[in-house]
Amino acid sequence: LVDYDIEAVVHLAAQAIVPKALLEPYETLDSNIRGTYSVLEACYRYRDGIKAMICMSSDKALGSQKVPYTTDSVLKGRFPYDASKAAAELMAHSYAETYTLPVVITRCSNIFGPWDTNESRLIPQTIKSILDNCPPLIRSDGSPERDFIFVDDVVEGFLTLLDAMHPTVQFARPGDIFHFSSGWPVSVLSIVQKILRLMDSLLQPEIHGTAKAEIDRQFMDFSKTERELGWKPKVSLDEGLKRTIEWWKNRQKEKRT
Repeated sequence: LVDYDIEAVVHLAAQAIVPKALLEPYETLDSNIRGTYSVLEACYRYRDGIKAMICMSSDKALGSQKVPYTTDSVLKGRFPYDASKAAAELMAHSYAETYTLPVVITRCSNIFGPWDTNESRLIPQTIKSILDNCPPLIRSDGSPERDFIFVDDVVEGFLTLLDAMHPTVQFARPGDIFHFSSGWPVSVLSIVQKILRLMDSLLQPEIHGTAKAEIDRQFMDFSKTERELGWKPKVSLDEGLKRTIEWWKNRQKEKRT
């Protein structure tokens, strides 16, 4: 931070794979909790230079409760990944309130798009399976509903938030929470079927029903973000999936050549 005269920090780093968190809770908690307070402490020590910090949380920190989640929803993360994100939020609040550190918290729903090659996630795994002519796998029974948002919309939202935090503006206040989501839940099975249609595939998904620590329904209200930052998602689910599928097709072609 000192060597490069950093003014804004966007803390995204995390062990973010939920199944891995269930198998390796210590690694997940260590990465997500110690990683977060290390960044917060660095910003606190260099607070004269830091103008803005975003601490990225997740809808998972809110656990099972009434949906849509609002920025006033209480933290109810129970499973290892969820708890690690809830803890990160509490630490961010602590630094914001105790030291007036210019840190705000963002909660994002399920982000998807090009460059995500982690096949433990639903959308990359489904697209890759279809390209390999293999039935896509669904770990749950297909009924859990999730809120999906395209990565470009999240990036635009974060940049808008950083602008709002600049000292000449100071619109976003330390400890504020902003949601970035589409606001509409879609079932896991519906997402897989939609991808199959977009890829003109006759394959059928294999539903295993073995997933553990799944919350049935998760989606967020982003009205505060729209009201205070003028942000709302621009890329529809279908358009985002089309762009993601095209990226995967090009990646497969490049690997073959």
